[in-house]
Amino acid sequence: RSMFPRASAEMYEPAKKLMGVVAQIVARLPNKITVTGHTDATPYSKGSGYGNWELSTDRANASRRELLNAGLDESRIAKVVGMADREPLVPEDPTSPQNRRISIVLMREAPIEPPAPRAAEKSATAPPQKAEAVPPALEPPRKLARQ
Repeated sequence: RSMFPRASAEMYEPAKKLMGVVAQIVARLPNKITVTGHTDATPYSKGSGYGNWELSTDRANASRRELLNAGLDESRIAKVVGMADREPLVPEDPTSPQNRRISIVLMREAPIEPPAPRAAEKSATAPPQKAEAVPPALEPPRKLARQ
């Protein structure tokens, strides 16, 4: 079911209720979120000055407002983005109403780094590395023998 009427950023009532549920769930977690708006591929008339980029951004902002109205703290929103018709949910039918939607992504708190390989794995999987040039050890000063 579409979240928005065609050519509109005004959310359908069931979508507003869904945003309230999402806000309650997200509020329990510490992570920030991103909100992305999407449109179908139906083009606007060229002379209007308003197109799918503007509409998708307006949909993302309408969704942000609904999350805030439902009690989500504004500091939890990291980014609001419009994607126009660039990431269709139904790629085989770019004009499908299902493409008129928003995406909410829960951000990671910190980047996940891959674990360091264990010594046995490192020697078995890592290509041999060149030995680093080691500066010669400093020798203690020698007494010169008199000849």
